[in-house]
Amino acid sequence: MAEVTLQQLIDRVRQRTDMVTSQFVTDAEIINWINQGKKELEDLLVGAFGEDYFATSLSWSVTASNTENYSLSVLTSGTFYKLMGMDWRNGTIWTDMDPYTFKERNNYNNTATNPFWYQQGSKYRYRVTGTNLNVKPAPSIGDVFQIHWTPQQVNLSSTTDSFNDVNGWSEYAVVRASICVKDKEESDTSVLQADLQRLTARVDAMKINRDSSGPLKVVESNENPSTLIGSSWWLY
Repeated sequence: MAEVTLQQLIDRVRQRTDMVTSQFVTDAEIINWINQGKKELEDLLVGAFGEDYFATSLSWSVTASNTENYSLSVLTSGTFYKLMGMDWRNGTIWTDMDPYTFKERNNYNNTATNPFWYQQGSKYRYRVTGTNLNVKPAPSIGDVFQIHWTPQQVNLSSTTDSFNDVNGWSEYAVVRASICVKDKEESDTSVLQADLQRLTARVDAMKINRDSSGPLKVVESNENPSTLIGSSWWLY
């Protein structure tokens, strides 16, 4: 994938707005507007292609007993944006975890006596509550989990900072920043606004998964397909 640097984006904004030699708008202002446009673009890409467009994951081992809540900021080093899913390692096998609903919040507290609890697939359930990841029932020391999430995107700060310019989509950030430059100058932005709408429609028109080898399919989430009690069906 082609990399585009912050300096290249600044230069393109200045060329687009006829501000190559003018300091009416500073580089610092342009950088701020480029980062705003970059984050808008990344939200559009996630909306068009799914949360796994910028997906990342990590695993961790439980070190404290009777602990249900885990800080998402700590787990993801402050990069958490949207949760994609959770896994639990059952022996040597990774097992999908299902989320629990708010109404089910008490169903998995007492696994010894609670009739709602059953051990099919993963014995654990999860839910994002505030800034924490809640796992029920409370895991045991040594249990290993894996979290998959869409991270927040970082700002470009140094002129040598770069990101992947997939299919030329960095133009969105350039146009978005150019509109802000023209707004400060109190100039007409209608041409730039039309370009921004065109670029937004272009991303929106690509609302298919990046893997176009086949359609999404319905799968049974229970590990034992012959047992349908408590099982769920999902679209993948």
